Amino acid sequence: MYVRLVAEHLDPEAVVIRFAPTSLESVMKKAKQEFRRSGHHRLSVFADTPRPGETPLDTERRLVQAAGLANINLDSNRRYWVGRGRDLTESFEAHKDGYEGEPREHYSLDLGDDAGLADACQDFLGKFRGPEKVER
Repeated sequence: MYVRLVAEHLDPEAVVIRFAPTSLESVMKKAKQEFRRSGHHRLSVFADTPRPGETPLDTERRLVQAAGLANINLDSNRRYWVGRGRDLTESFEAHKDGYEGEPREHYSLDLGDDAGLADACQDFLGKFRGPEKVER
């Protein structure tokens, strides 16, 4: 059960991860599905600032666990995309969905209205680097 969506501040220093979809068409389809469900074009991400002594990769691992995907071996299977809070807050408003059990690290990014959806989805995709681009 979802309750009123509440605008939240996404820390500019946050590490932000997202999962599939990966193509523009698939991202638009997912945003439209969310619009039919909630009345908003939104996509889920997981974000948090690194804790003291935590490397960015440690933060990514923690966010993957928060997403309920603790069984992913990050050393050999990086099926998520990484962004920075500062890049996302320039273009998107973050919201908490407010459902029971929502992880503290979960946010929904608002992509705006139908008229600008294609551009917003393209911008969203451009804010993340994919597994094939991650420097180890």
